[in-house]
Amino acid sequence: MEGIYFFGGIDRNGKYATNSELTILRINEKPCKWDTIHINGQCPAPRKLSTINYNEVLQILIVYGGKNDESNVDITFNDFFIMDLINLIWYKVKIFDGIPKERYEHSSVVFDDKLIVFGGMDSKMYIPSDLYQVTLGI
Repeated sequence: MEGIYFFGGIDRNGKYATNSELTILRINEKPCKWDTIHINGQCPAPRKLSTINYNEVLQILIVYGGKNDESNVDITFNDFFIMDLINLIWYKVKIFDGIPKERYEHSSVVFDDKLIVFGGMDSKMYIPSDLYQVTLGI
């Protein structure tokens, strides 16, 4: 589905988004149209300040990191989730080697067959400016 994908976050009242839903802004329609679709599978825990990237070859969205400070408990994530755009299913990705430090407010980009993650914060401080990369298996 073409458009701009929105995932997670909080609303103006501080309520976390339902992570089994994905919102799409369809910019190829006049006027632009908002759609919400329900996704199956093991969806990520509610979070904000994560990144979401698109891989055109695999037709997937990749969600990494983020934070949840709901209920006065700070949780910082270092997990990866993939959303299959063809079948609309979430998958949790298990990384066995070189697991990155949990982080939020970071940057990430898909380049060739890799997801590259840079910077951010953990629960206490800024993370050093090392690059972390995950090969996507293209």
